[in-house]
Amino acid sequence: MLLYLYAACFGCGAGLYSPAIFVSAADIFHGKNFGVISGLLLTGMGIGGLIGPWIGGYIYDVTGIYDGAFVPCIVCLGLSCIAAWVTAPRRVKRVSSGFGFTANRENCQQMGKVGL
Repeated sequence: MLLYLYAACFGCGAGLYSPAIFVSAADIFHGKNFGVISGLLLTGMGIGGLIGPWIGGYIYDVTGIYDGAFVPCIVCLGLSCIAAWVTAPRRVKRVSSGFGFTANRENCQQMGKVGL
């Protein structure tokens, strides 16, 4: 039973991670170069996924505990959260939806797109 709970939580976390990363990047870096920025994000995630387990295994082999691998990961996660918070836009930019009106909260609620 615990394995199924883990699988469900892992699936939800993995399913929400990628969209959240790219939506955050789109809020900060909008424009014609967003494709390049998305590619750099994916490259960085790929390199981290390639090197991270090797470094974690090496640290475990040297120290005999996983704390030496988890602590830097937690620190980097905290630093990335702070960086995203600092660089986040503070004002909402109204954009045209392409359907002849400006997308805002009221219009989306009238269309039934936002349940707030």
